Amino acid sequence: MLKRKLFGSLREENKKLKAELDTLRRGAKEASDAVDAILITAAGTLGEKGEEEGARVLTLPFPDVRECREKYTLHAEKTDSGEMRITVSEKP
Repeated sequence: MLKRKLFGSLREENKKLKAELDTLRRGAKEASDAVDAILITAAGTLGEKGEEEGARVLTLPFPDVRECREKYTLHAEKTDSGEMRITVSEKP
């Protein structure tokens, strides 16, 4: 009886953890898709004409994620006209 109760408890915990993992995976996918959309918009808007037909190329320094998070603050908002306004400032 104790084994059955323990097994049932472990099964329920496993079910909860799987659901939480699925939620985290969906969030990671949404974040990845958002970053892709921003990069596509930036390259399409600011990039130079590429060699391939219709291609745009934007070259940026490769970011050091830790340094960016430590040194800068980021604020992004949608304007009334539907554009994205991104403000970056150095932390004091």
